[in-house]
Amino acid sequence: MFQIVLSLMAGIFIGWNFHLFYSELEKIDQRISPQSTEPTSTSSPVIVENNHSISNNNTTLSSVDLSNVPPSNTTKVITLYKTRIVERNLTKIKSSSNNETAPPQEPSSFEQLLTQGNFSDALAFYMEANEEELKVYQPLMEAYFKEHIQANPKKIIEQIGDYLEIEPNSKEMQNFLAQYCIQHHDLEKAIELFENIHDSFDDENNTLFLAQLYINLEQYEMATQLLEEIDDSSIYHAKAHKLLEDIQQKEKEHQQYNHQIPLQKHDSHYLVNVEIDQIPLRLLLDTGASYTFVDEEKVPSISIEKELLLNTAGGRIIAHLSQVQSFQIGDIELEAFKIATGDFKRSYAEGLLGMDFFKQFDFKIDQNRSMLYLAPK
Repeated sequence: MFQIVLSLMAGIFIGWNFHLFYSELEKIDQRISPQSTEPTSTSSPVIVENNHSISNNNTTLSSVDLSNVPPSNTTKVITLYKTRIVERNLTKIKSSSNNETAPPQEPSSFEQLLTQGNFSDALAFYMEANEEELKVYQPLMEAYFKEHIQANPKKIIEQIGDYLEIEPNSKEMQNFLAQYCIQHHDLEKAIELFENIHDSFDDENNTLFLAQLYINLEQYEMATQLLEEIDDSSIYHAKAHKLLEDIQQKEKEHQQYNHQIPLQKHDSHYLVNVEIDQIPLRLLLDTGASYTFVDEEKVPSISIEKELLLNTAGGRIIAHLSQVQSFQIGDIELEAFKIATGDFKRSYAEGLLGMDFFKQFDFKIDQNRSMLYLAPK
């Protein structure tokens, strides 16, 4: 019996809700003229539900003016309204949820991004900046590069490259990177950068600097072309003329020194590759040493002629004088060449190339190009 009573009460409740629903629809239908094809009001259509309006006024459902909506479109209008209400409520719920879990934070500034090392975001920030903001951002970006390049040169050079793609006319950063490359003996990269500067800016001082780089790489023709661009009336003419004279002198020297031997640099020292009786060795250039000296463990098969007492920076040492069948350096080969052997422990070299070798040649050591020039006497 109790279940029957509950069923009856539920049916009455559902029936009453249907009654209220259809009563509301009748009110809407009374406001719509089925015969009307022209709007009877100049007001804009308002689509509302649950006593909330999508428009800017507070019109409720019972007072909606749908007289300007064609009867065939009324259902569509109401459906559209319902969709918008659901979307709006979902947006509000999502926004409320986000506010509870993650309060919005102020975006990081350009300077903060650089300080945090977030270069990619800073660069995106930079690309969206207006002209006034760029005036502030540019010196900050340049200061960032200069401050961090020593700690991580490879990474910073790549970042400077990214920056120069956006600011290809940044003479300041091109010049800075070129100077850095010169200091680290990457003259080819420095020339590439200074060529861009030379093409973008009519600056004779840069022309002189680029010409000097070409001279250092013995690209004399390119250097001469640049120097001849400088007019006789220019304040740089005297310097250009002096460089042209230097080029002529160097070209004469190249004709004189017909052997060019590449060197490797280790700290402040220069090393050269040689072969002693077909044994490859690396010797340290030492024009203060009387003999070419080789670690005896590297040439164990060489016969000893006699003992020597040599003065070294560490004091006197006993060495052995030996004669080798072949001593080759670059394209030069000496036969029956005498060397001293003894204990020589260096991680970067197996001995010294001394004056007993150099006295047989006119020689010049070009430290800029790490090159040994030799001409037989």
